[in-house]
Amino acid sequence: MPVLALAGCSGPDTAAAESTAAAFEAALARGDGAAVCALLTPQAAAALTEQEGTDCVQAIGSLALAAGTGEPRAEAFGQGAIVELDGDTVFLAASGDGWRVRAAGCAPTGEDTPFDCRIDGS
Repeated sequence: MPVLALAGCSGPDTAAAESTAAAFEAALARGDGAAVCALLTPQAAAALTEQEGTDCVQAIGSLALAAGTGEPRAEAFGQGAIVELDGDTVFLAASGDGWRVRAAGCAPTGEDTPFDCRIDGS
């Protein structure tokens, strides 16, 4: 099955995905756990709270994730998007009210599983 890659495109889906990822990273940088949690998919928030054994805001604080920096670079495809920043790769899912973060704090592994994510609502 062919995959349509939109790298370098600035259509509304990629622009909105980049905007959501930038807002997520900005919230991480300023330590605003409530804003970070508001941008997560319900599955990502649930996985994080289960993983850390506390509510989402406390869990974000305990992870101590470093925020990605630089200009976001997005690829959107169907109901998903990947946004790369310096120091982070963020996976997003389309929701009824825009993009939400499905996985973050992701680093490439170079193995069968291409990314290891600190927040993973897959």
